[in-house]
Amino acid sequence: METVQLPDLRRARTHNTIGLMLLEVGDARTAIRHFETSIALNATAVEPYGNIVLAMHQVGDAPAAVEWSFTALAVAPNEPAVLHNTGVSLDMLGRNEEALLYWKRANELNPNGIETLCSLARYCGSAGDTEGAVGYLEKAETIARHAFESNPQHLDNRAQYNSIRLQLAIVQLPMLYQSTQEILNMREKFEASLEELSSQSDFVLPKALSTTIGSGSMGYYAIYQGFNDVEVRAKLSEIYLKAAPFLAFTAPHVARDRHKCYRFRPAISAAEEQTHENQPNVVVLKRRVRVGFHSAFMRHHSVGLLTQGVIMGLSPQHFEVVVILYEHQVQDEVTSRVLAAVENAIFLDGSDIQRAQQQVAALELDILVFTEIGMDISTYFLAFSRLALRTVVFWGHATTSGMTSPDYFVSSQLFQNPRDDSDDQGRYSECVYRMKHLTTYFTPPVLPSELALLRNADAARKLLGLPSAQSMSVMFLIPQTLYKLHPDFDELLWRILDRVPKSFLVVTTGNTPVLVEQIKQRWRRVLPPHVYRRVYFVRRLETTEFLELAAAAHVVLDPFPVGGGRSSFEVFAVGTPIVAHVPRTSILQLTLGMYRAMGMEDEAGIAFSDDEYVEKAVALATNHTTRQNLRRRILANSHRLYEDHAVIDEWEGFLAAIIAAQPPEIATTGRARTNECYSSA
Repeated sequence: METVQLPDLRRARTHNTIGLMLLEVGDARTAIRHFETSIALNATAVEPYGNIVLAMHQVGDAPAAVEWSFTALAVAPNEPAVLHNTGVSLDMLGRNEEALLYWKRANELNPNGIETLCSLARYCGSAGDTEGAVGYLEKAETIARHAFESNPQHLDNRAQYNSIRLQLAIVQLPMLYQSTQEILNMREKFEASLEELSSQSDFVLPKALSTTIGSGSMGYYAIYQGFNDVEVRAKLSEIYLKAAPFLAFTAPHVARDRHKCYRFRPAISAAEEQTHENQPNVVVLKRRVRVGFHSAFMRHHSVGLLTQGVIMGLSPQHFEVVVILYEHQVQDEVTSRVLAAVENAIFLDGSDIQRAQQQVAALELDILVFTEIGMDISTYFLAFSRLALRTVVFWGHATTSGMTSPDYFVSSQLFQNPRDDSDDQGRYSECVYRMKHLTTYFTPPVLPSELALLRNADAARKLLGLPSAQSMSVMFLIPQTLYKLHPDFDELLWRILDRVPKSFLVVTTGNTPVLVEQIKQRWRRVLPPHVYRRVYFVRRLETTEFLELAAAAHVVLDPFPVGGGRSSFEVFAVGTPIVAHVPRTSILQLTLGMYRAMGMEDEAGIAFSDDEYVEKAVALATNHTTRQNLRRRILANSHRLYEDHAVIDEWEGFLAAIIAAQPPEIATTGRARTNECYSSA
């Protein structure tokens, strides 16, 4: 190997040091150039390779991170830090199983490596192995606590210890539960852990907040327990705000002008303009309303499919639409279609929240619409900021943010339980705005003329290895992710399948094999053998395959507390009846709302008790005439669910109304709103 000259060694170290300083202040892109120079001057030093990989992680360039990781491995194949970073790089590309191998090897060489233990915990939790995740985190917590107690004044030690404690709190929300009692136990532990963390006066976290998320996904799985989540989500947001005050950034134009009401010249007449001249807080602007739509899922994903139509449909005469995406997010035909339809789009650096804050603030938006909050890490942290004069949350993740920053949560009068007079405002930190229509301009997944092209029921059954119609005539279908299956749902399945002996149940498995084993374990324990043996699990399906299966099914069973959203739009497109349990659905009543939009609220698919749910499912399964009549009515009316221009009109009215009205009071906590909120109701 060629000897490196002493001046080059010094220069290499200098460039590496400069790169680290730049990383510290958030300038990863310039840091990369210094690390590259350091490596060029001394290709045998391991540290610059690890640093450039970290910098690539920060800018979100996963392919380059993987390339540099493998280069580093060639130099130091048994260095735990290099192995760990290689795993992180591969994980960013979705190559989870390969990442696991590198993390396990790093853990073998350095069992006390906290970052590797946390990565292993995140892998286990994301795969549904809560026990494994807790085990790794508890070991990491012990190591971090010793480091903190040995030097309690060291800020990094304290931050790392708190990060692991937070991850342990959130990982106590497993994806799937074995019993209702387990839900109650885990909920109690989760709430107690959040309370303990939030009450700590000197609570700090690492600067890289994404490392604190773990596998709990910002409390994502709390929604599937079936409780009112506003308090726990508010508590979680308070913890982050205490540890990272920079999250509460306010764009300059918002700080200056949020209190004002706005009218826009293209939307009002000259006479109307004169009437506003003497109103001190009313500002007339001779331009269009500037609206931003932010999404990490603007692709063939439920969030993208639910929101693309509204984004593309707003009138360019009255609205200047800006789509806000991330630099390295997945794109497909949905992304291309949306980008082609709007005037402007920006791509954020999701790895640097403060830079992303500045990027959005520079747009000086009148209104910012988050298509979801709570599913994407960068979006979650960005949403703490006030970046527009008014901020709106769509129900892409159908729960409250628990934050003080968003003003409105978009819902619908159609999504409310008609037999419950209580105000659902108590579930939201945002002001609930109830539209009259479905809130989504959804593209029909299959046209009526195309229904005949779908495989017939026998062919669909055969393709997926399901029983023939001769052996089992009735097919029930649950087309939902397995973590939506609440333990209380099991008894209803038992009663339904027991009452219809020649029936079977089809469950779609998704991408998490551990969950399949967990639900099988639960159902083997609670379902009688003669019922359990009629449960069939099918692989993840492409859209056309799913539509064929839905068309072949006789009855679709909506689980609770979270039922179908996008899937209900798709099931109704092929005419299959869905049975929904309204009181046990603890989020927006999406399937009920679709029945209402079709003028079929009182039809056979809506239940208001456990017994009624069972009776309606059994009646549809056993009464051919009732089922076929309902199927025909659905097919005759399902067109009302799709591409309804009244939805676009209502969005335009909503956006114009909230910017013209006084904004809601700025909340001091993320708990349920108690002040007066603007509503269409």
